[in-house]
Amino acid sequence: MKKETEGLKLNRKILWAIVSAVIAVCTIYTVIQESGEISLASLWAMIRGGDPCFLVLAILGMFGYVFFEGAALRCIVNRIEAGAGMTQLHGFLYAAADVYFSAITPSATGGQPASLYFMKKDGLPFYLSSAALVLNLAMYNAAIVLIGIVCMVLCPGLFLQFNLPCKVLILIGYVALTGLMAGFLLLLRKGDWIKAIGGALILLFHKLHLLRKPDRLIQRLDRLVKNYGECAALFLGDKALLRNAFFYNLAQRACQIAVSSCIFVCIGGNPAMFFQIFALQSFAVIGSNCIPIPGAMGVVDYLMLSGFSMLMPRNMAAHLELLSRGISFYFCVVICLLIIAGGYLRRRASET
Repeated sequence: MKKETEGLKLNRKILWAIVSAVIAVCTIYTVIQESGEISLASLWAMIRGGDPCFLVLAILGMFGYVFFEGAALRCIVNRIEAGAGMTQLHGFLYAAADVYFSAITPSATGGQPASLYFMKKDGLPFYLSSAALVLNLAMYNAAIVLIGIVCMVLCPGLFLQFNLPCKVLILIGYVALTGLMAGFLLLLRKGDWIKAIGGALILLFHKLHLLRKPDRLIQRLDRLVKNYGECAALFLGDKALLRNAFFYNLAQRACQIAVSSCIFVCIGGNPAMFFQIFALQSFAVIGSNCIPIPGAMGVVDYLMLSGFSMLMPRNMAAHLELLSRGISFYFCVVICLLIIAGGYLRRRASET
């Protein structure tokens, strides 16, 4: 039964990876068809003829997106449990697992379980890992909400230039992000909710003959929720921790969004428009939250192309969109997969 369950989980992961790849290919193909003049040769020519300094900054921004999430998790875990000994390399691995599995699973549901898997392998208590991830998710959403507000205040005209469908997607995304932020903070305050939901699921699975000895599992859940609640209370009562976790997530989001601005300057764009491109990219990131992953990939491509086309010729906008997404998302996902593979093999080697 266990092997069958693991096989089904693996099949679902493979299925969603295929679905994500198909959507990625379709969106890239659509952008290329829209422009009519894009090829791999033209993209490579723009990169080769561009400013190498800003290309390096774009790549560093992509790595910063993963690095700062790891730094945030390390900050949270080590602040609460000084003896945890979580290093930056550990954080980098947990962040890579989150980014990669969030990218290939529906509604980004695979990211946190993947991070929890590696945290468990490193000996971190489940209640500490889960509470840290929930807090980090709340700060992650709060960071893009703040960036969105700043961009809206400083560049209101850019938002108003979007067509109606784009405006609707961005507003829905903003509402979704705010709701998620509030929901994650409530989960930290309301440990009883986790206990009630978890208990109901255990009883349901028992009735379906999928679980045995539900009383033992419910007792274990009670202990975990108690420890989780104590850990969450420590998080919420530590203002320095909340501030540091938020700023790490703010840096993470800023690094991701700044990739497009760096690529824009790299391929010959006016440096004075750096923040305008940043604002447009932030609106696209916010709007992508209106629909679960992997469908969000198509939404963000659509919003980026629509937004960039307001400031530059359609052909240049398409080049910028493809190059930016290529580095900030597709290349990032591949790098994260390599980091995960390295971390997994390293642990296998240490166990043998």
